[in-house]
Amino acid sequence: TMVLVSHSMEDILQVCSRDSTPKSQRDAAVVALLLATDISYASMSRLTIFNVRSNGSEGYTISYQRKEKEEQTVDLPTTACKSLSNWLGIRGQNLGPLFYEIKGTDRVLWGQTMTESSVRTLLKGRLEETKSIVTQPESVNGPS
Repeated sequence: TMVLVSHSMEDILQVCSRDSTPKSQRDAAVVALLLATDISYASMSRLTIFNVRSNGSEGYTISYQRKEKEEQTVDLPTTACKSLSNWLGIRGQNLGPLFYEIKGTDRVLWGQTMTESSVRTLLKGRLEETKSIVTQPESVNGPS
């Protein structure tokens, strides 16, 4: 099992926010939800458009199953709302899974739900991206 500390998740969110491809927008929304809730990867893969409720100006509430327990409902913080809103702008309001599989960076596989292992793969790959960014020196001569 992979455990990510929240600062790594914040780094991943930053990496995803750097471009507007469907894949980056979806990944940012997934990471933002993981940061904002205690949702499991399995529950994440079962989310549909019905689990998301708009509660006014760019605000969202998400409901999901916590393991075998009751349904959990969370008002998402601003950053998560922004990421989710960006993804929903691409995804649209059509019925089906909240998160679709994506081939490459921009071929959304409509109707094909993102799996639990896809969430893990996304996090591993994005974590690698953050390492390459973090290890790059800001400037050769220091601050100017």
